[in-house]
Amino acid sequence: MIRIFLTGYMGAGKTTLGKAFARTLNVPFVDLDWYMEERFHKTVGELFAERGEAGFRELERNMLRE
Repeated sequence: MIRIFLTGYMGAGKTTLGKAFARTLNVPFVDLDWYMEERFHKTVGELFAERGEAGFRELERNMLRE
């Protein structure tokens, strides 16, 4: 399966481009923020506030590996 990871600043267009790439390549699209929010039933802001930046980034890395 093709895996493409888009990284960048907030608001840079990763989700918009990711959805377009997925549609064009006929592959699933997963938004990491959405995945984390669904998994933990909390917003990204809440997770960040609870865990701090280092803890949030570690969680993000772990979720990306999944």
